[in-house]
Amino acid sequence: MKKILLASTAMVAFAGAAAAEVNIAGRAEVGVYSFGGSNDQFFTDVDIDFDMVGEADNGMTFGASVDLDEANSGFSADDDNGVNYFIAYGGARLDAGDVDGAFDAALSETNLVGGSINDDETLHGGFEYEVFGDTINLNNGLDGQGDGQVFTFSYSFDAFTGYLSMEQVNNGGDDSIYGIGATYAASFAGADMTFGLGYQYGADTPLYGDAEVLGGSVSAAFTNGFSVAANYTDISFNDTDNDGSYYSVGVGYEINAIGIGVNYGEYDFPNDAYDASGVGVAATYDFGGGLVAQLGYGSSDISDAAETFGSDYEDDHYSIGLAMSF
Repeated sequence: MKKILLASTAMVAFAGAAAAEVNIAGRAEVGVYSFGGSNDQFFTDVDIDFDMVGEADNGMTFGASVDLDEANSGFSADDDNGVNYFIAYGGARLDAGDVDGAFDAALSETNLVGGSINDDETLHGGFEYEVFGDTINLNNGLDGQGDGQVFTFSYSFDAFTGYLSMEQVNNGGDDSIYGIGATYAASFAGADMTFGLGYQYGADTPLYGDAEVLGGSVSAAFTNGFSVAANYTDISFNDTDNDGSYYSVGVGYEINAIGIGVNYGEYDFPNDAYDASGVGVAATYDFGGGLVAQLGYGSSDISDAAETFGSDYEDDHYSIGLAMSF
């Protein structure tokens, strides 16, 4: 990461501030991938992040960050793609913009170790998938069912952290999505464990209609390099009195420069229209200095999807390449 301290002329904009700085981080990925039965193709991607942080005389910290890759899709007063802001003091913190809601912030996901240039380990029927033109991902709860602008307040005390969130729907012209969540972290028998619980409610959401989600998770990291996680989410469709569910489990292992993670999940929805399962794998080798070799694999099985695919649908995809960070 490259650090740029603001020049003295720019510091005038932070009158009374105790400190301020701008950090720039760059990422690049190059390799080969195959997705959805397509032929092998070259893969290239580059991204730049700007992180701006300041501290007031009273100790309050504040800042903003911009992901240029996501922000390139456009943002406005009511949709901050790739842009977020925060204000923090003591154990209290307010995050706004393209940030996690309370549900997502509280629950642990199961992609524990490694990554891939094309995110194969999370783009599968047991994690995040697309059907009927809709993206299904209950790891996020109801996040993204509004206009993408989220306000999340968190407060940490000892081993507990609580979250409250709200996301606008239709640019504030309709009901909002509300969330609450909490985590508890502790050490048991040599393992660092985190327990999470989250709830969200949204009316007239584009994908789920009037719905609420309730979920919980547990994760553990061991001193021998192993890590495990599991989560479960129940979704209630209040318009139809039907319920759906999702669960996922994952395991990871790191030793020296090598990392590998495996996750599996299943979705169960009313009338089997969106039922799916899948597995994701990520393996990495860290050369040091910001250069990492990555291999990813994802496999999906979407059942009873005749309306979309004409039959049950299965898919396998992979990617292999180098990830660079600067």
